[in-house]
Amino acid sequence: MNEIKNFDDLFNLYKKYLKEDTENLVEFLNNITWDEDPLLSLFIDDCNKEQIDISKGGAKYNNYGITTVSLANTVNSLINLKKLVFENKKYTLIQLNNIRKNNFENESIILAELKGLKPHFGEDNEEVIKLTNSIINYLGELLNKTPNKFGGRIKFGLSAPSYISAGEEITASFDGRLNYEPFSTNISSDSNNDFTSIMRFASKLNYNDNKINGNVVDLMASPNFIMIILRNS
Repeated sequence: MNEIKNFDDLFNLYKKYLKEDTENLVEFLNNITWDEDPLLSLFIDDCNKEQIDISKGGAKYNNYGITTVSLANTVNSLINLKKLVFENKKYTLIQLNNIRKNNFENESIILAELKGLKPHFGEDNEEVIKLTNSIINYLGELLNKTPNKFGGRIKFGLSAPSYISAGEEITASFDGRLNYEPFSTNISSDSNNDFTSIMRFASKLNYNDNKINGNVVDLMASPNFIMIILRNS
């Protein structure tokens, strides 16, 4: 970590690992053997015309895709490191990483600091939106470089339902998430973002090109809030 001198170095290293993971993912997707589906193929003109099942690439449009998890945790972790390590110089990267690897044990003050630092994912904040779109756009560029095995495109979305189970495989992160805890819920108001802020944030993300494989905004409401709405309706 000594070679990381500033936030740009850190972000470039993150993109390097994202590129490696994406290349492995594309290889995995292109090695999938799809089950034949004669019934679905029957209703697709090109499959009938070419007499090729949809699982073999018989359709005219052969796009498929993935959904992603932990974008919020990633953005919040990067922003925390940017603020605490490179701007405020409150901790060194090695020091904070050692604390993280120890699951923030006996570090309640630092843990609260990481969870409470502003701005964070879901806020209508230019810095957060710019960083989030940088990640989204970079992943889009990586996936656009390689078509799937049928010549179609690999699309992606930002809202996977596996944020709970996926978190069970990953140790603590710099946003204050502890070992094996669930990741944050998609694009949501679960970090005390008000509804108008989260909707403005979501509206400024880039969903063009191949970034359209499922993007959900979750609005978290307490039972008391719902009861107030019902009483006033």
